[in-house]
Amino acid sequence: MPQAGRDGDWKMMIVLARALKNGKMTRSVKISKVPHIVLIGPMGSGKSRVGRLLARRTRLPFVDTDQLIEEICGMKIPQFFTEFGETEFRRVEHLAVLDACKGPAGIIATGGGVVETPSNLRELRSKGVVFYLDVPVRILAERLRGDTKRPLLKGKNHEEVLRQILMRRSPLYRKAHYSIRSGVLSPYETVSRILDLYDRCIKG
Repeated sequence: MPQAGRDGDWKMMIVLARALKNGKMTRSVKISKVPHIVLIGPMGSGKSRVGRLLARRTRLPFVDTDQLIEEICGMKIPQFFTEFGETEFRRVEHLAVLDACKGPAGIIATGGGVVETPSNLRELRSKGVVFYLDVPVRILAERLRGDTKRPLLKGKNHEEVLRQILMRRSPLYRKAHYSIRSGVLSPYETVSRILDLYDRCIKG
C-alpha cells in the first residue's frame, strides 16, 4: 500500500492547482507557483506507472504525452513511425509537450525520446520540476523482454539498442532537476522520493 501523504508545501501547491482547475481562483495566481511534476527517462523506466501512482497520491491530473500524440495524429505510435518516420513523430511530440504543459499543475509522463528535441526540455523545465528515472540497461532490457510494439526495438537486440540509446541520451536526461535511481526502488518508493524532492524544490 502507498504511504500516507507527507505534510509539506507540495500539498498547498496541489490545493492551489485544484482551485485553478476548478475555476475557484483567478488566473492572477502564476502557474509557475504550482509547477508540474515531469517524468523523463528511457522506455521501460516506469514513467507511466510512477506517473499514475503520483496522480493517485496527489489527486492531480495525469498526462501521458504518448497518449496525447495518438490523440493528435489519430493512430497508434508504431503505425505513425512506420508511415511517417521518426522526424515527423518528433514534430508531433513537441505539440503534445506544449499541450501537456499549458494547463494547471499535473503529472506529466513523457516519451523516452522527448529530450532529443531541445525545445521540449526547455519547455518542461520552465513549466515543471523534471525528474529523470535512472534505470540500468540490464533492468530495462528485462522489463522490455518480449515487447514487440516499440518501434526502436522491433527486430533488434533490446539490450544493445538500449545501451546505444542511453549513451546518446544520458547527458540530456541529466539536465533534469533531479535524478532518481529508480531501478533500485519500488514504484511506491520512487513516488515518495519524488514528492520529497518536489517539496524541497518548491520551498526554494
